[in-house]
Amino acid sequence: MLKTMKLAPVFLVIASAGLVGCEGNNSTTTFAGSPVITPIDVDKNIAAVEWDGNNDEAMASHAYRAIAQNSMLKLVFTNQLASFDILVNLFRVGSNRDCHTSGTMVSTIENDKCYLADETTLVDCNADDAAVKTGAQLSRAQQCQDGIYTGQYFDGFFNVNSRTDTLTANELQTSTTISAVGEINKFDSSGDIILDNFDDPITETITDYIFQNESFTFFFSNEYQLYVDFDTNGPDNLVDLAACTDENTKYAARQGMRSDAVSAMEFSGTNGYDYVEFTDLDLMSVPSYSCTDDSIITAYDYSFTATLASAILGGGVDGKTLVSWPDLNIPLTGDTEGTMTLTHSNAGNTPYIVSVAFDGNGNVTITSDNTNSTQTVSEFYALSNPVTEE
Repeated sequence: MLKTMKLAPVFLVIASAGLVGCEGNNSTTTFAGSPVITPIDVDKNIAAVEWDGNNDEAMASHAYRAIAQNSMLKLVFTNQLASFDILVNLFRVGSNRDCHTSGTMVSTIENDKCYLADETTLVDCNADDAAVKTGAQLSRAQQCQDGIYTGQYFDGFFNVNSRTDTLTANELQTSTTISAVGEINKFDSSGDIILDNFDDPITETITDYIFQNESFTFFFSNEYQLYVDFDTNGPDNLVDLAACTDENTKYAARQGMRSDAVSAMEFSGTNGYDYVEFTDLDLMSVPSYSCTDDSIITAYDYSFTATLASAILGGGVDGKTLVSWPDLNIPLTGDTEGTMTLTHSNAGNTPYIVSVAFDGNGNVTITSDNTNSTQTVSEFYALSNPVTEE
């Protein structure tokens, strides 16, 4: 019964301190007294790349950077999921945004819908048998230049879809998906809408969203999904937590970020990363609870899996890189820990395996058939510094 646990909508966005910018690629001009951002071109070309002893350390560094500098993933492994709301608000394509200089922006909020457990039969959201609740904010920017004193640029769909359900026994599962996927009309070279044989507009699917201002750029394709699954029975040590909690305390069983397919790019001088495609992405955080001095203490275990492809790492049908990091720990402060294993497909689908072991004391050991080296994490990270334009 959904009404027994009312959750706030999970429409969100990231704090500017958590985002990274694009100093080398951005340029700003003024138009009628207003600043105008020149949007970057995103190069999506990816070809096969051979890994060997000459490049495997740098490749490992690029893979690490794509994970550690991704703003959406960072929300999970630094326990700042609440900032997801701030991020959505920052990028929000809202009806109160008038595209001060040029372009357009439209946004609509759909009414919440509730369904029975079959996920097709609509019911009142207060009904005892309501098992699924969905909501959506549908937004689109068309080359929106919204800067007054500083430049801001928005382009693409930014849809936010929320879902809450009780379909899994003893769990209340929630998710918020941000999606750049949307349908638009196709136009000919004269600017006229192309019609089919029945005089209906022919549409095409677009999948990219970009936000830029004078200090950073955020680009993504397809979608990210933030999820939090609550254990309605509480953890196994619920009795031990009695002194710290009450009947209104909610316990997360797991939470994280996932996507069947998402592409991303962010930059800020030597921070950020080039265009990377993630498939079968799953960054999961599993909390555990204890009670100390009448205060509840929460610890988290993280795991990460995904397949990566980029111009630097390589890609294509048989050239991608599988990442497995079952003990990921990239704290907001402190040193990275855990062992990241990269399995790259060289020519002939030959696996090339690189192990990247972080010791939690600022050092990392990179091991492959051709490499066995230990260096500081700073040295390792510098191997993938972006090349900025002069």
